[in-house]
Amino acid sequence: MKQVIVKGKIKPGRRDEFLEGIHKLSKIVKKESGCLRYEFYFNPLELNDIIIIEHWADEESLNTHLKQDHILEFMQFAYPLFPEGVKMTIYDLKEN
Repeated sequence: MKQVIVKGKIKPGRRDEFLEGIHKLSKIVKKESGCLRYEFYFNPLELNDIIIIEHWADEESLNTHLKQDHILEFMQFAYPLFPEGVKMTIYDLKEN
C-alpha cells in the first residue's frame, strides 16, 4: 500500500477558492480504482495550512491516479495558490 502526504500553505485570501476545488476533486478521486483513502485537513491554528492524506492499494494505482486529467487540471489550478510550493512525500506501507 502507498501513502501520500501532501503539505502546503495556501496564499492568504485564496483558502475558500482552494476548498471549493478540493471538495470537487475529492469526490472524483475517491471513485478511482485503488483509492483507499483521500482526506484533507486544515491546521486549526493556521487556517491556510493544509495536509492531504492519500492511501493507494499499490504503486500502479497511484501512478495511474497521478496521470488522470482531473489531477493534472487540479494541479494547474492549485499550484499558483501555494507561493511556497507543496511538499509531497510517498511512503510504502507494509501490511502486517
